[in-house]
Amino acid sequence: MDNPLWFRKRLAVAHPLGGAPIGRHPGEGVCDPYGEVFGHPGLYVADGAAMPGPVGANPSLTIAAMADRLCDHLLLARGMSGRSPARGGQRRSGGTTQATPAAPARLSGGRTGAAALSFTEEMAGQVTLGEREGPAPLRLRVTVAIQDMDAFLADPRHEATATGWLDCPALGGRLLVARGRVELMVTESAGGRRRMRYRLPFTDDRGRRLLLSGHKELRAGPPTAIWPDTTTLHAKVLADGVTLGAGTLKLGRRDFLRELTTIRAGSPGALERFGTFFLGSLWQVYRPRLTS
Repeated sequence: MDNPLWFRKRLAVAHPLGGAPIGRHPGEGVCDPYGEVFGHPGLYVADGAAMPGPVGANPSLTIAAMADRLCDHLLLARGMSGRSPARGGQRRSGGTTQATPAAPARLSGGRTGAAALSFTEEMAGQVTLGEREGPAPLRLRVTVAIQDMDAFLADPRHEATATGWLDCPALGGRLLVARGRVELMVTESAGGRRRMRYRLPFTDDRGRRLLLSGHKELRAGPPTAIWPDTTTLHAKVLADGVTLGAGTLKLGRRDFLRELTTIRAGSPGALERFGTFFLGSLWQVYRPRLTS
């Protein structure tokens, strides 16, 4: 039977959504913001059933974007790269070599793939790759994960893992970062300064294995210095220890607000302990000026 609206040259189409919706906790939905079903690690919902409500017409692109985001998160959480496996092995198929997914590590809390605490940071800026080429835009997005909060706090380097991507047209576009390392609030011997160090390996479009090495430096200063010190990354692009380029990346205010929404803690205690550590480190650096 024809839809009566057809005679007015209009079309009405229903798009059922929901059924296994995204929520902030099991009492609100079936899966988390990345589509992973609560209480069932490794089980994902990647279609319109995950939509928590109407998303406009036509919702197919929204659903596709959500599924794409889910897949990126799943691959990065397992440390997989599009060019070579971070863990696991390789298999031959049709004359080509393909990465075989490695089994996800069992981390703190007994849940597969869950870290004690994680957050996603996104910075943008420029790097100069040689005098002739000039400055090139570079955007970096990494998820920093602390697997064991006790070990993290006891380690003087306060090391965490980092996975994600960097996007630089001069190096070949968007390139995956796997098995990166970030050291948070490392105490320097001189003047009680703190440093946050980044070591992010990646492979460019020419097959070169490169390293983005950077640091944020926190030193005693006025309270207004806290923001630029904690949001400015002084970076170098290295190949076998040789500097190919250098520049500065910055965390914008919108990116900072977005970063706050990405914080995931295995328990309220983990978030509290990390907050005490991070804010306490800031206090140790800037206290002389704040109390003078």
